[in-house]
Amino acid sequence: MYIGDDDPEDQSLCVVEHKAIKSLCQGLVQQCCYRSRPSWKLESFMKRGTVVRICFKCPYCKEARTWVSSRVLAGHYLANQKLVHAFICAGMLPRQFVNFCTFAELVPAQIFLISLATFFVPCTIPTNFSMWLHVVVVVVVVVVVVVVVVVVVVVVVVVVVVVVVVVVVVVVVVVVVVVVVVVVVVVVVVVVVVVVVVVVVVVVVVVVVVVVVVVVVVWWWWWWWWWW
Repeated sequence: MYIGDDDPEDQSLCVVEHKAIKSLCQGLVQQCCYRSRPSWKLESFMKRGTVVRICFKCPYCKEARTWVSSRVLAGHYLANQKLVHAFICAGMLPRQFVNFCTFAELVPAQIFLISLATFFVPCTIPTNFSMWLHVVVVVVVVVVVVVVVVVVVVVVVVVVVVVVVVVVVVVVVVVVVVVVVVVVVVVVVVVVVVVVVVVVVVVVVVVVVVVVVVVVVVWWWWWWWWWW
């Protein structure tokens, strides 16, 4: 937000409690040493979310006084907790509230998320939210890659097993067919041989019988002619 036409610097905002303003005014007008008038010098300025913490020091006696724009409740600044409570009750999405605070330079996004988390869970959360976000993204990517690799390996194993089973079945079928064909051929050959042998035996028997009959007839005829 720009504060006046003569100061082009973009200044961030903060939240101050009414009692803290009164305490600041009283402290700035109060003397700290023998000097006739107060002359406090700003030493440090630190911002935590929407709350600022300022340290003043007297240049003469070196006495330091600290002023905070919000009280502390249960280990957390009350102003930050009130903003988180207002965010929850207003029904805003987290991204909407973060964008609002970012553009207003009211509270950084990671501070808001830390305050939101500590509002529900009273524990210590790392302030480097972006680093943890990157870690989470890397972990998710690694998990996705591992799952994809496992799925690919399982698919490859299943395909290999199916191919091996199909090959084994085909080989078994071919072997069975070959055995059946060989058995059929052997049976046919045996039957043919048996038939040929039987035919040959029958022919031989018929020939022997014919020869015997012819011999008997010739002998009988010769004998009859001789005697008569």
